[in-house]
Amino acid sequence: MIAVAACSETSGPGVASAIQLFPLEVPSLVKGYPLTDTLGRPDSLHAVAYDSHGNPIASAPIRYFVIDTFKKIQVDSIRGTVMAVDTGSSRVIAEVGGLQAQPLPITVVLAPDSAFALDSTTDSLTYTFNGRDTAKALRIAVTHATFAVPSYRVEYQVTYPPGFTNTDSSLVLVVNASNQPSLVDTTDATGTGTRSLLITPRTDTITDSVALTVAAFLPDHTPVRGSPVHYLIHVKIR
Repeated sequence: MIAVAACSETSGPGVASAIQLFPLEVPSLVKGYPLTDTLGRPDSLHAVAYDSHGNPIASAPIRYFVIDTFKKIQVDSIRGTVMAVDTGSSRVIAEVGGLQAQPLPITVVLAPDSAFALDSTTDSLTYTFNGRDTAKALRIAVTHATFAVPSYRVEYQVTYPPGFTNTDSSLVLVVNASNQPSLVDTTDATGTGTRSLLITPRTDTITDSVALTVAAFLPDHTPVRGSPVHYLIHVKIR
């Protein structure tokens, strides 16, 4: 959806009638680090201006600004690069030709220094066909010293069986709280990321193990100490 604070009274090719500021790839920035993408590559704010026909204007002179009194981040108004300077919440906007996109909230957190499992990393999951789903939580905590690190990206990866895509309902799935397939989570207020290993009545009868890793990364994609956490779950379906 294109969000603007005002509409231009003029229209035509090259004249901005709307502007959209896109969300970041990451759920939070880390204090003392610049904005990066999920692979640790330098990133920036990204906005697009559109003409009255909905066509993007590549040459639009978009500018970026922090709109909070207590600035937790620093933004290059032209390039859109961001540096996180203090923990807390901030908001940025994008402007062009008198138009302003809806503010984008940005959260800054402390750099995590530890990640560890909150559930047994070696366990079994037994399912007897009863028409209901069965799930086993696979939780990881992300902390800075004794403090929880909320709003932080956590990545799950199935390393066995090979070729696992998390899309085949005849196999076990890694799911979110709504039982939807998901391999990425954002830590909650307690610094916990949670995904579950799910067996459904559609899962084929198997007796095998599922190996997973769960990891959190610093902005430069260095693994947080303790990452990845290795889970090995022996699955029995009868």
